[in-house]
Amino acid sequence: MLRDKKNRRDDLKEFLPETFEKLLSGYKVSTSKTKEQAWNEIFDSIDSINQAKVVPFASYILRIAASLLVVLGLAGSIYFFVYGDVEIAIPKGSQIVHFLPDSSEIIINADSRLEYNKNTWFLNRSVRLSGEALFKVKKGSRFQVETQNSITTVLGTVFNVYSRSGITEVSCIEGKVKVSSKNNSNAEILTKGNEVKTMGNTMKKAVQSSTYKQKDAWTQGDFYFTNAPINSVIDELERQFDIDIFFDGDTNRFYTGYFSNKNLNDALDLVCIPMDLQWESSNKVIILNDKNK
Repeated sequence: MLRDKKNRRDDLKEFLPETFEKLLSGYKVSTSKTKEQAWNEIFDSIDSINQAKVVPFASYILRIAASLLVVLGLAGSIYFFVYGDVEIAIPKGSQIVHFLPDSSEIIINADSRLEYNKNTWFLNRSVRLSGEALFKVKKGSRFQVETQNSITTVLGTVFNVYSRSGITEVSCIEGKVKVSSKNNSNAEILTKGNEVKTMGNTMKKAVQSSTYKQKDAWTQGDFYFTNAPINSVIDELERQFDIDIFFDGDTNRFYTGYFSNKNLNDALDLVCIPMDLQWESSNKVIILNDKNK
């Protein structure tokens, strides 16, 4: 027994020299205790010190684990909400067909931008649009299209959204859609053939369109106009052919007619001849002016 305790004492001196010396220097042996009892008290003190050291270490490990969980959770959230963002920018002179995660189809016109989050799609079917697009929405949860000044809500239908220069025009081709103003409580329900226009804070009443079947004609390259300001027609020519047009004439005129984006010369003739305009070109710059000038 004495030999084992001596060996343990030597081991303690070797592996815990500071602790051992500290205990011995501050420990007073009671005269009423045997050596064996005294040594047992020292060993009990050492055991209590070692146990006390384990608690802070375990707490330290738990704090590290908690911090790692927070970091991983934050990283996951960033990936989920930020890295899932999809942005589609269509240049002038182009059109594309894009399929959303639920297989809803969008045909996006030239000089347009579409944004959504693919990671949160099945929790929130929502897109942001600047420009023009035709939507063919699969039935399911609520589907929203947000533009500068309105929100269009559907469950499953076909509709066209035009949003440029502060004007949003929504045309329902199939099914039913709800168009709400972002600036006030105004809202309109559209059924097949209805359309509504929002300008700034003003939303007009929904009307039945006699030309609603032509609203998706642009997806085939055909553009129809009914009493449209000449500047809006020129803007569409620029988008479809990726050109610059300078108009030296009366900008208060209105155009009713059609052009196709298949051929620039034919498109210019279809616009200019009824308006009694003439055009000339230099590289990708077109100059329009009145014939009488």
